[in-house]
Amino acid sequence: MPSELAQVTVENYLLAMYSMEEEGTPPLAGRLAQRLGVSPPSVTGMFRRMARDGLITYVQRRQVELTERGRAMARDMVRRHRLSECFLMEVLGLEWHRCHEAAHRLEHALTPDLEERISSLLHHPSTCPHGNPIPGNGPGFPAGISRLAEAQADQLVVLNHVTDEVEDDQPAMDFLYARGLLPGAVLHILEVTPFNGTMTVQRGEAGPVAIGLTLASKLWVRPAAVVEAPD
Repeated sequence: MPSELAQVTVENYLLAMYSMEEEGTPPLAGRLAQRLGVSPPSVTGMFRRMARDGLITYVQRRQVELTERGRAMARDMVRRHRLSECFLMEVLGLEWHRCHEAAHRLEHALTPDLEERISSLLHHPSTCPHGNPIPGNGPGFPAGISRLAEAQADQLVVLNHVTDEVEDDQPAMDFLYARGLLPGAVLHILEVTPFNGTMTVQRGEAGPVAIGLTLASKLWVRPAAVVEAPD
């Protein structure tokens, strides 16, 4: 029987792989190593173990995909993680930019019963505080979303969600939180300047904010409806 630490490690891999698939990023060994902060040989070893346990199958030498069993386990982990974020923020009052890291500690301790009690307590939220869908509580991402980096000057968009890759980057989360760039914020694209890798946006009456295109490529937006106005 695997140790508790080993099980937590497997769950972290499943969560990362599921999140990468959501982002359209193939779970290559090198990318997983970077995402999880481990060495490539560690990923290779974990791949072998997860393949042996029927959680993944190899597509290429360094690329894998989740099996049906692995995907089911990954969905459960993502659900627990995002419900944990909702609980920490809405019930315990943890700040938006701090709940992701704390949820990584809580998610592994949730039993199925506690998971359902939390969901019921929060009236079964469909998304986490960062705008990502909670499996089992509603539809997935809405149609028509695109990366903020693809927006054009003078366009009006609504920030839909922040990818898990950004959530793992605490300085980026601090930056977004301090400037009110949270899901639901209506943004006016003032300028896009690819030559220096930035774009400038404005939220309501707040001052203009310059965002690097690298970060903007990890923020997803939807077109603003005619009735929506900058907050």
